Amino acid sequence: MRRGAAGLLIAVAMMLAAPALAADSDKPADRVYITAEHLTADTAGRWAEFSGKVNARQGATVITARRLKVFYASREAGSDTGQGMGQIERIEAGGDVVIHFDQRVAEADEARYAVADRVLVLTGDPARVTENENTVTGGRIVMNRDENRIIVEKPAGGSVEAVFTTRDQGLQ
Repeated sequence: MRRGAAGLLIAVAMMLAAPALAADSDKPADRVYITAEHLTADTAGRWAEFSGKVNARQGATVITARRLKVFYASREAGSDTGQGMGQIERIEAGGDVVIHFDQRVAEADEARYAVADRVLVLTGDPARVTENENTVTGGRIVMNRDENRIIVEKPAGGSVEAVFTTRDQGLQ
């Protein structure tokens, strides 16, 4: 086995074992913990795909899905570990995706998250974001977390829907 592949498998094995070994309060927020039924990894392609009852957790953010593919950058030449996994660049999830983050819950058929841009794209029939009692629903939802901005596009043959709790401070 190539050195890079061995390093990836060791890192993934440690990520998979960590949730079983530590309580949530013991998990450092700078680590991503993933459990699943299956794992396929490609060191040369710089990705790892988890499938079957996927649960990914980092701090208060939790993603559940049927599959989750993590794309990562290669390590810089001359780094202390050389080859292996680098920083996560993007995440793609599919199949009954539910994401708990920033006091929100997102539900979609598919989700893509670009780490550098902090942009989450949800697609589905429908895709939905709920915050407290407020909900937006559409076919495609783009959330820019840094700008706290959301764009909701209608689904095929449907409409964008929103429900806001106003506490008697709305349209009347």
